[in-house]
Amino acid sequence: MEAALRELRHECDAEVTTKIGEPLTDCRAVHGSRRAMTFSVEEGYAVLKEKLRLLVKDDSAVTWPADAGVYIKATVNARQSDYKRLPEDAEAFSQLLRKVWGRRKSPSQRLALFMYVNRVKKSNPIHRATAVRMAQASRNIAETLRSENREAPGPASLEYWATVQARQHDDAPVVQPNNETFRQLNYIDARARQHQHEVAAATSAANAETRRIHIMINGVLVPIDLNIQEVRAVLGLPGYDLRPPFRERAVRTVAVPEDAVDLDHADVEDDRADDFDEDIEEDGVDDDGRQAVV
Repeated sequence: MEAALRELRHECDAEVTTKIGEPLTDCRAVHGSRRAMTFSVEEGYAVLKEKLRLLVKDDSAVTWPADAGVYIKATVNARQSDYKRLPEDAEAFSQLLRKVWGRRKSPSQRLALFMYVNRVKKSNPIHRATAVRMAQASRNIAETLRSENREAPGPASLEYWATVQARQHDDAPVVQPNNETFRQLNYIDARARQHQHEVAAATSAANAETRRIHIMINGVLVPIDLNIQEVRAVLGLPGYDLRPPFRERAVRTVAVPEDAVDLDHADVEDDRADDFDEDIEEDGVDDDGRQAVV
């Protein structure tokens, strides 16, 4: 039995543990679960390392450096700092495995192999919309609009577009947002421009020195220019227009709600009222025992 334990077979059973960190250190971060595998000693170190590399090839969370080694737990109570790196030389590789294999305590015990990998740092594609990034995004948007000969949106829409663009990575193309928020801001900018035109026209008319009115004399309309400031001074009016520009409501006025008539229980209420009247007519006392007032 003891000779069978010490004899190194052609095929060795191993248990592979993947750890995140540096080898020969107190590394406790284990990545994934332990994996059982079988490898041939005669194939050598290169074939074993390639089989181990395939275990983490499709794992996007970690990377195994090309110059990384494969480590083995030589004794049962060995610490991580005492792990042995498998040599690449075929003779030394076979001797080390034979030595560790002979120290097994039971036939079912596997060789403990360890891989030390590095965690892949996930790049955050979303950046903070800082003032510097928003300024750069605004310049990129302006350059794109000029190159495409497009009209620039309003200030609110442009600020939102710059905020969205500033949060993208540096190499992201300039793409105009196509969502409800951007469309609402376009509507707000359009209404703001309309209001500015109305205010500008009203202000220009209010600041005019004279206003033209028409007076009918002998059936003929005669245009007469009046000095607005003199008329305001005579009538005691303030020095500005009392009628602001009219702006139509964007939201319709909601009608005042009214209580709906309860048609479903109308018959029940009528029956209760009839029963109450009959009780009063019979004894002059209602259901609560109170004397009815006649």
